[in-house]
Amino acid sequence: MKFDTCIDMYRIVGCVSCIVSIRGTGGVIQNGPASDYKQFLNKINYRFLEDVGRKTNNCYRDLAKRRHNKPKFLQELQKQASRRNIDLRLMPFPMSKRKDNFTTYHYKSKSILWQIEWLFPQAEARYIAKRVPDSNTLQELLKTYVDPVESDPVIRQNLQCYIGENLHLFMLAEKRKDKNARYHKLSIEKTLAENLEHKCVIEYPTIHVVLGKYCDNYPLIGKLSLLYLELYLLVVKVKHKQNICCCCLYTNSLTLSS
Repeated sequence: MKFDTCIDMYRIVGCVSCIVSIRGTGGVIQNGPASDYKQFLNKINYRFLEDVGRKTNNCYRDLAKRRHNKPKFLQELQKQASRRNIDLRLMPFPMSKRKDNFTTYHYKSKSILWQIEWLFPQAEARYIAKRVPDSNTLQELLKTYVDPVESDPVIRQNLQCYIGENLHLFMLAEKRKDKNARYHKLSIEKTLAENLEHKCVIEYPTIHVVLGKYCDNYPLIGKLSLLYLELYLLVVKVKHKQNICCCCLYTNSLTLSS
C-alpha cells in the first residue's frame, strides 16, 4: 500500500499512528524547496534585526535611559566607600531617601561624613545625625543621646529607659533574597568605618539601639552570607583598579542568603 506524504511541517512520534489512521498518510514530512526555506529564514533574521534596531534607537533617543552617570561627588563617595570595603548603594534622585541623604566625602580630612539614622525602638524614638566622621567610635556618637551628662536634656528625657543600660547595636542586612530580616551586630567600641566594613549600606546606615533583653528580636545574619559579601567587595575593588565601569555590578548585584 502506498501512502501520501504529510504536508505538516512538524511531526512527533506519538501522532504518527493517529495521522495514518485519519489521513491515510505514512507520516513522512514533505520536503519543500531549499529556496523557500532560505527565504523564510532570511525574513526571520530581517525581522529580528528590525526589532533590535528599533530598541536601540528608542534607548538612544530616551534621555532618561541615557543618563546613567552619577555626579562626580557621588562617584568619589562610592569609590572611597569601596576602598573601605563598604558596599554603598545609591538610589535614583527622585526617591526621598536619596534627596534626604547628606553623606559626602571630605577631601581635606580624607574621611566620609556619614548621615546616620538612629532608631530607639524601646522608646519609639528616631533621630538623624548629619556629617558624622567615620573615624568616631559608636560609643562617642551615642553620648549625644544616652550620656547622663553630655547628652541633650530633651533627648535624654525621651530616652530615659536607655540611660545607664547595657546597649546593643544592630544594622539591617540589605540585599537578601530571604524575606526574613537578618541583622549585623555592631561593636560599640569600634569606629563607624570598622563597623560598616564588609556590609551593604543603602544611602546611609540605620542603626538600631536595643536593650539587652530585646536582643532575641534581632536574628543575626549567617557567616556564609558575610563570606559572599566579602568576595563581592573584592571583585568591585578589582574593577575599580582596572578602570572598568561598575554599572553591571550595580544592576547585577550579588544575592545573599542566610
